[in-house]
Amino acid sequence: MPQQITILGLGWLGLPLAKVLYDKGYEITGSTRSAEKLMRLLRSKYSIRIIKASKNTVEGNWKNFIKGTDVLVLNLPPDSKNKKEGDYPMVIDQISQRCDPETKVVFISSTSVYGESNEIVTEETTPQPIKKSGSAVLAAEKVIVDYFGNNATILRFAGLCGEDRHPVRSISGNKLKNPSGKINLIHLNDCISLITQVIEKNHFGDIINGCADEHPTREDFYTKACFDLGIAQPHFEAESEENWKIVSNEKSKRIFGINYLNPHDFLQIS
Repeated sequence: MPQQITILGLGWLGLPLAKVLYDKGYEITGSTRSAEKLMRLLRSKYSIRIIKASKNTVEGNWKNFIKGTDVLVLNLPPDSKNKKEGDYPMVIDQISQRCDPETKVVFISSTSVYGESNEIVTEETTPQPIKKSGSAVLAAEKVIVDYFGNNATILRFAGLCGEDRHPVRSISGNKLKNPSGKINLIHLNDCISLITQVIEKNHFGDIINGCADEHPTREDFYTKACFDLGIAQPHFEAESEENWKIVSNEKSKRIFGINYLNPHDFLQIS
């Protein structure tokens, strides 16, 4: 059993993951980009360092950060906020080149690499991203595989939900298209379960989807979620063309026996 887990990015996913792994007996090293957040985390039981990765360099004491690592959880999404998605593969390359190729890596990816193909997509489906962020993530996956080979497992997570994150909060009262499109989401708890299973079962050299079993239509899902929250429901335009995908989670259930949470219950799950 590996003893030291290094988590690059103690954010919405990384911080609760650190707690779960620590409670299981692992030593945890984590990073943040913010000195303010570092001060808040100094009282935690983890070793915390400031690490800032860009397309040109990695700032911070990387050698000490990665020293003794058994598994690196690379949890660093593209910088969509500043419209720097195109830099993402280079950022991941900067990080990779500073690691021993024998390091075990869990790379947090996204099902956005599949695009909207109007079909069930599996890990064997050829990715066809339609957004810049999806293309950037797919290119970053290649960087990981080329460098770490069978020492890396890529987890492609669907839309992230849980705690204070739910897509309905940003669409209340809006006009939306594609009412028959399918919902592909995964709860924070299931993300943590998948990462933990990869580490505990030493399952590396693979690509695995993470997504809930159920795929309600956008209209059904958002209408019910808004009703449950007591907020204005969105208005759906009559669709002229269906655009959807259904992300298969069968491989993850076969390997790890994950029992996924139901998207309709996400608002009630803490």
